[in-house]
Amino acid sequence: MGALSDVSSSDMSTSSRSVSFSSLEIRNYPITLGDCPTDRGPPIQLGWRPDTTDTYTVQYYEEYRTTEAPRRSKAEMLLPADYRTDLLREGGFSRSEIKSAEEEAANAAKKRRETIKRLNAQPIEEKLEKARKNFSKFSKLAASLR
Repeated sequence: MGALSDVSSSDMSTSSRSVSFSSLEIRNYPITLGDCPTDRGPPIQLGWRPDTTDTYTVQYYEEYRTTEAPRRSKAEMLLPADYRTDLLREGGFSRSEIKSAEEEAANAAKKRRETIKRLNAQPIEEKLEKARKNFSKFSKLAASLR
């Protein structure tokens, strides 16, 4: 018999297993024009291919995260419109490209708000549609009985 058949299931469940990592890799992606609906400023997103890749030991990274770069709050993660514009200009986008993206994003945001408003009326529209169908059936039945 093979080696696995000689080990009981209780031996396998009580044996300790561990995983460890010696280094981690951080990929840095470029900022590009995005397509997220927004009313203020240009939308931004990360590009698909990383610009650079940095490798650190896990110990160094953990020490850095706790002392020099603690986690940011949700409010700190928001980027003001002017800052997003500056990032895009630094990334090589023209003012006209940024303006065009702003207009597209504002139009998309407006359409999204209109859709949300219409969703509130959807149950009423469904009931009216059902009433129209029932009335049509009733009218056809009444006409056939004459």
